Amino acid sequence: MSDPTLSPAATVPWPIERTARRIGHYRWWEMRLFELVGAWARSVPEPQVAARLGDHSHRHGWHAELWGDLIPELDHLSADRVVAAPDGLDGLVEVLEGGSDADTCDRLVGVYRVVVPRLVAAYGHHLDHTLAATDGPTIRVLRLALSDLAEDLQHAERLVQGLISTPDDVERVASRAREIETIIVSAGGICGSDTLG
Repeated sequence: MSDPTLSPAATVPWPIERTARRIGHYRWWEMRLFELVGAWARSVPEPQVAARLGDHSHRHGWHAELWGDLIPELDHLSADRVVAAPDGLDGLVEVLEGGSDADTCDRLVGVYRVVVPRLVAAYGHHLDHTLAATDGPTIRVLRLALSDLAEDLQHAERLVQGLISTPDDVERVASRAREIETIIVSAGGICGSDTLG
């Protein structure tokens, strides 16, 4: 019989410093996605995409607030220091923006076929390293965020598929995903070099 105090597939809970840094990275990502997706919601020409992105942006903003409330207060590691871009990824947001010539599909692919799935994997990995007795609030936020992001991914994938209509579109989308994926892999993962342990 499994220990009911451990989350599924739990191994060893992380030290508080590692947890603080991870939550800081989560807050940073959710804030960036709130800003980025929110800006797209106001600028994309497709009304159905704009409406969906507005909803997603609000969820990212709420997740960022929840993560901010969970950053441990440590004398030697302030919240200001941990809420930061993971090493090697500080310029990725500009790449995701894509400049003025990026179309809606390019933007969606970078976020919803690369960044958000990697964030989901990081959240799931973190959940595997929690202890119910000490990490209850973190477990609740992880599960809530995972549920929200799974729903967002379904919405976004339908939008992306609706925007891909030619073989050239398929190649462009694959190239865009490779570009973003390469940057993240070079950094070691969405939360830096220890993203998945």
